[in-house]
Amino acid sequence: MKRKYNCMYKFSFCSLPVCALAALVAIFFQTCYAQKLSETDVTTLGINPHDNIDDSKAIQDIINKAKPGATLFFPKGVYTIDSPINIMISNITLRGEDSAIFRFANKTDYYALYKTRVGMLNICSSNVTIDRLFIDQNFTGSGRKDGDDALIAGIMIGCSYKGRAVKVSNITVSNCTVYNYYGDGISVFHSSIDHFRVLNDTLISAYAVGKWTHAKDKGEQAINVHSGDSIAILNNVIRGALDDAIAIHNKSKNVIIARNDITTTAGRILMNGTQNGTITENKITYIEDGGSAIWITFDWTDLIFTLNENVSVTNNHIYVQKGVKVFSGIRLFGPGNNITIANNTMETEDKQGIGIEIRDRMQQAVKKKFFGDNIIIKNNEIKNFSLGIGRNISKQVKPPKITMTDNNIINADNKYEDKQQ
Repeated sequence: MKRKYNCMYKFSFCSLPVCALAALVAIFFQTCYAQKLSETDVTTLGINPHDNIDDSKAIQDIINKAKPGATLFFPKGVYTIDSPINIMISNITLRGEDSAIFRFANKTDYYALYKTRVGMLNICSSNVTIDRLFIDQNFTGSGRKDGDDALIAGIMIGCSYKGRAVKVSNITVSNCTVYNYYGDGISVFHSSIDHFRVLNDTLISAYAVGKWTHAKDKGEQAINVHSGDSIAILNNVIRGALDDAIAIHNKSKNVIIARNDITTTAGRILMNGTQNGTITENKITYIEDGGSAIWITFDWTDLIFTLNENVSVTNNHIYVQKGVKVFSGIRLFGPGNNITIANNTMETEDKQGIGIEIRDRMQQAVKKKFFGDNIIIKNNEIKNFSLGIGRNISKQVKPPKITMTDNNIINADNKYEDKQQ
């Protein structure tokens, strides 16, 4: 049984000749009919999201039998997931109705079983869309506590847990909720991706669900990309980020991180060896002690690494709640070349730390320090930090060009400090 499809559309009858209009109408309804035929309600294939019985094997079987172009529709209800689901078919969409919940059963520790990170949903092919699904890792229902290991992740891309990662392209995760996460939320793990979109999603950690008073260091990333090209992370809500809130790692290109609303315990926005990156109009609120809200740096352990090139950090708002301690608002830690930090606002309720921190970084694999060149810091508002802008660059690196203009530093003990090691 196929799901009904809404094919209503308005045409302007005065803008086209009658014959051309008739042809357009015919094409439209042919396309709509094809879409209707390709969308399948999974409950018509024997799945019952209300019986508290494992649905993962049945869902896996439906995915395996789907043809390219198919959309699998999940009506509201709770789908019990007892084992990882793999999407091996290209050009497929999984779409949920509101309150279509995939809930992990907590019967098996899949991290321990595979000795690596594995997701409830694992995308191993290209041209895949996950839309309007509620992915419940159910960590607080596992009997484990903060500081223990995760059992499973949420949505994982690249399927590295199978022993060999797959490079995929054209993946969209939109309008989803990843709930009660302690393993990775949405992650390209030890793999590479081209054309990746994470849009309008909500990620809520076990810290937020369990109302923990303190977060330890075992929780994983909300949104993570190991490497890739053409990456857009837009309009997401992250609550109680544990490790990185949003992380872009080595050798990524053409990245935009914009208009995300984040509360965090220690998680940051990390840009780590990116060419052509934009971090803009994000809101980051620290609710527990942490490091720095935005890090611009490089991979300090791998022998093969890249510095950032052409990165802008603009119009972001960073706020540190009263009683919460941080090291800095924005950290330029071996930031790379052609880096612009402009029009950001950062404020801490308790006077502490550094507004914008500028320093080189030791690359451990090659035993050499790196910094970069052509850094512009302008029009930022820095309020109530002990030190407004701190520069600490070693003599071991080439003296960089750093331009600082029109920054508004309010209520600092010291507006600028320049150290050299």
